[in-house]
Amino acid sequence: MGPGKPYPAERARLDEVTRQLALDPAQRDPWDIFYQFLLPAIWDFHPAGASPDQPRPGVDDLVAFARHWRPDLVLWDPCWPGAAVAARAAGAAQARLLWGQDYFTWGLDEFAARRAGAGATLGEHPLVEAVGPVAQRHLVALDDELLRGQWTVNPTPAGVWLPTPHTRTVAVRWVPFAAQAPAPAWLYEDPGRPRVAVSLGLSQRTYMRGGWGHVPSLLDAVADLDVEVVATLNAAQLDDVGRVPDNVRMVDYLPLSQLLPTCVALVHHGGMGTYATAAALGVPQLITDSDVDQGLAVVGDNEGSVAARHIESTATAQHVVQRGAGLRLDIGRPSAEAMRKQLVRVLDDPAFAEGAAALHEDILATPSQAARAAQGAPDELRLLGQPARGHRADLAAARRAPAAPGRRGGHGGRVVPHHGEPDPAEWPGAGVRGRGAGHVQPDRRTGGCGHRAAHQGDHPRAHRGQPVPGGGDRGAGQGAGTVPHRGQLRRPGSTYQGRPTGTFGDLATISFYPAHHITMGEGGCVLTSNLTLGRIVESLRDWGRDCWCLPGESNTCLKRFEWTMGMLPPGYDHKYVYSHLGYNLKSTDMHAALGLTQLAKLDDFCAARRRNWRRLREGLDGVPHLILPEATPDSEPSWYGFILTVAPDAPFTSAELVEFLEDRKVGTRRLFAGNLTRHPAYADQPYRVVGELTNSDIIVEQTFHVGVYPGLTEEMMDYVAASVREFVRARG
Repeated sequence: MGPGKPYPAERARLDEVTRQLALDPAQRDPWDIFYQFLLPAIWDFHPAGASPDQPRPGVDDLVAFARHWRPDLVLWDPCWPGAAVAARAAGAAQARLLWGQDYFTWGLDEFAARRAGAGATLGEHPLVEAVGPVAQRHLVALDDELLRGQWTVNPTPAGVWLPTPHTRTVAVRWVPFAAQAPAPAWLYEDPGRPRVAVSLGLSQRTYMRGGWGHVPSLLDAVADLDVEVVATLNAAQLDDVGRVPDNVRMVDYLPLSQLLPTCVALVHHGGMGTYATAAALGVPQLITDSDVDQGLAVVGDNEGSVAARHIESTATAQHVVQRGAGLRLDIGRPSAEAMRKQLVRVLDDPAFAEGAAALHEDILATPSQAARAAQGAPDELRLLGQPARGHRADLAAARRAPAAPGRRGGHGGRVVPHHGEPDPAEWPGAGVRGRGAGHVQPDRRTGGCGHRAAHQGDHPRAHRGQPVPGGGDRGAGQGAGTVPHRGQLRRPGSTYQGRPTGTFGDLATISFYPAHHITMGEGGCVLTSNLTLGRIVESLRDWGRDCWCLPGESNTCLKRFEWTMGMLPPGYDHKYVYSHLGYNLKSTDMHAALGLTQLAKLDDFCAARRRNWRRLREGLDGVPHLILPEATPDSEPSWYGFILTVAPDAPFTSAELVEFLEDRKVGTRRLFAGNLTRHPAYADQPYRVVGELTNSDIIVEQTFHVGVYPGLTEEMMDYVAASVREFVRARG
């Protein structure tokens, strides 16, 4: 990206803004670095003062790609805030990945503090001016999170951080990286004397024109020393050098990760990547720095900039000196003699090697990406520690889950917990996917299980519209290796503690069976706000395909014919790769059209069901020998049916009451499937039981329900209640 184009008008305006800020001398350095060096790089793709209607090919293409590819997480360079816009437009999590000091949010904080005193005359922060139109163009709200990231991943050593108290920062270990190159044969040969490396920055020489006036003095400083110097300098950096000393080996490029393990010291320009790599490898450092004003002067469009020192050299040199891991070389007034004395001091005094070793320990003490994820970093950051991405990684993890003990013997894989009387539509899916089932005790009045049972393995799905208590605890049942799931099945519209019941877990399901709240004739849907789980569900729906392209799309991964998976030949069409067992469960356009019309009426449907349920409850209140349903505390159910349980000591059976009602043309249904473990289809299936299933047995023998369908009138509900009362009076 480089230091950006000249932008003389914008720079002149920001010169005046800088004057108004009246920053302290210590604050001028990071602010000048931001607005003179980094901000122009942002402007290259986020033009200052541009209209939202103005096309921005780079950002526009990224937003389009993100919407098609649907990433789970976007890590973005702070000089490319348009990536945060793309992430939000695609519904993905987003975080900044720093490569140096956080000049960006530090500047936001300092600017806000001074703007509060100066008023509107100071205007908006230049980052807001650049990102605002991009966000508006793509219908994304501009807020603090968009500018700072949902969090910031910072791999730089903590000793060089700028204060950013309003930015959520996650520290991770710096891992040395560089473009690799074949190692020359001489690199690992014994040079017979200490080896010192000299590197003045790959990016520095790429984007800077000039600024190498100190190089002749630096080479003169090492000329008479009994060391081998390996200097990674190019022709431009050597332009002012008349003679290269005999003990200096010139190399245009050699990765520091290969060179530094063979060296006893490193002389460098103070860039964060070079400094952190030397710190990570425990090598003493001598950092070139200058007291000369930063004075980044752009000399022409795309011709580069001139600077007396690297933008980060002051911060890195100060930290190295403070930690006793090296010294600062003043190149503002270059002196070969002074630099020679400092180098000899670092080579001869073992305290510098000890300081470098301590800095190395600091690096190791910072959690790696994988360790940080395991320690409970933000959920999306866990992706950084995963070797695979998307649904393939999650399915692989599920297949590696440990076996769970069962009443009918062990069962490999995860456990899918249920009430003792689950819907039989749920358990077969668990069996097909190689999962065991767990059963817990339900409550006879609410039809749900208690909070304690939920933590012992409950599948938090309620019957006939009744939410189950759980305190909103997403951890329920997770000890068995489960993914928290709220099965909506028959009761969209129910709430628990003021929240829709489908929002408590990672997944929720709604049935579209004709008798349920809304219907498309058949089928159902899965709801999730987790993009990774959403991709898994879509793959299971679509035959187990590995490809995530929508119908009519192709090659959204941009490498459709470049994948190598399983035992398929390299380049096999990814659109037709199947990475796991799946189903063919797509709905039709006709089903979807019916579902949309039903969805528009859902609130009315739910209100009618609640009204009918209340009329029945009032009409049957006080009738002996019946256990009437009750709403779970803190809930507002969207009832599917009205549950009736015949008391164990009643002078009649539920079968007799059902027969009477059916003769009266009152339809009834069992609270199916009752105790599922008693059905012949599941006699040989593996499962485990938490506690006893006494209530499940009572439900299977003595419980049924009648409908509260929205089309039923008050007269019909009164007829049902009167029929029940008549039967009980006759038998009582």
